[in-house]
Amino acid sequence: MEKIEKKEQIKVKLDKINKYYIGKKEKVHAVKDLSFYCRDKEFVALLGPSGCGKSSTLRMIAGLEEVSSGSINFGDREVTNLHPSKRNIGLAFENYALYPHLSVYENIVFPLRVKGISESEIKNNQRLNELIEMFEIDKEILDAYPKALSGGQAQLTSLVRCLVREADVYLLDEPLSHMDEDMRVRMRTTLKMMHHKMSKTFIYVTHDQLEAFALADRIVIMNFGVLQQSGNPRDIYSKPANQFVASFIGEPPMNFLECYLSENNDDLLVHFGEQKIHIPEQFKGKIQPDKEYILGIRPERVHVSKSSDDFKEPMKAYVEIFEYLGELNQITVKLGEERLITEIDSNTQYKQGDEVYLSFDIHHMHLFDKDTLECIDYKFR
Repeated sequence: MEKIEKKEQIKVKLDKINKYYIGKKEKVHAVKDLSFYCRDKEFVALLGPSGCGKSSTLRMIAGLEEVSSGSINFGDREVTNLHPSKRNIGLAFENYALYPHLSVYENIVFPLRVKGISESEIKNNQRLNELIEMFEIDKEILDAYPKALSGGQAQLTSLVRCLVREADVYLLDEPLSHMDEDMRVRMRTTLKMMHHKMSKTFIYVTHDQLEAFALADRIVIMNFGVLQQSGNPRDIYSKPANQFVASFIGEPPMNFLECYLSENNDDLLVHFGEQKIHIPEQFKGKIQPDKEYILGIRPERVHVSKSSDDFKEPMKAYVEIFEYLGELNQITVKLGEERLITEIDSNTQYKQGDEVYLSFDIHHMHLFDKDTLECIDYKFR
């Protein structure tokens, strides 16, 4: 877990949370010793592939799943065993959970009615009217029933119903996943605006890295029920803790090359195939010469030219695939026995078989331990 500063007000804190599911043949350990926290008014995204335990974690925070071991606190109050109704949370799930016999409007205002708010107060509720307008729910949709809605419209209804109530913590599980791309981008922007306006704590589950980066103040990355890394989006991208994080974050993904290191007259060299390049002095004392590692370099940090004179340490490669993608083009090159992806500007054109030269931005490359897959330079960048 990240270090908590004394002045920080922590809204949600998970301490060594475990979750087991009893299957027909075996017990499944879905969440493993998970610890993280959310600051007050912070937007935190739980990010990871399907089956990594992020939805189970959210459901435990909500009280919908029993915690096998560990504790959950909302501020100074432990809520580990509290009923969901006692936690004062707002919930929106991927599968909507709308009342089929109620109109969209009645579904949205249901939490207000449960609290005994009068009709006149509901009608003049500023947040309600603002949410309906900002999330583009027009009168035709408000009067409709859930069975007449598209998946995206149903998710919007569920999301607005969640946000209309006055909660301490808002828990959102893939709330935009059924929307088309255009609608998702618009609603993502709207949701970010509403978070700033409401000044509340949001915990958001997604498998979409772009969504997490666009929305979150901080990202918690999980895999196989284990916390991999947590931090702000910039640090997650530029300082990955391990190879999983480095590979999961970024599109196109990071390139990985098997390599070994050598030292020559105080120079550190990294070798892959017949190629070798110098690496920064900052790695000295943190790596072992003649040991095998994995070198990671993001596509935008691999530079390409048709002339070897453009680089200090040029590496000869051949173009395998050229993809025209508009503002930035993408090429796959063969460097010895390795394949790499790199991005180039739209004015540069290549064709299959072209001989090119590569150069790595060595100050933005990473080395991973081949046994543990941990990033060697994670702690000193």
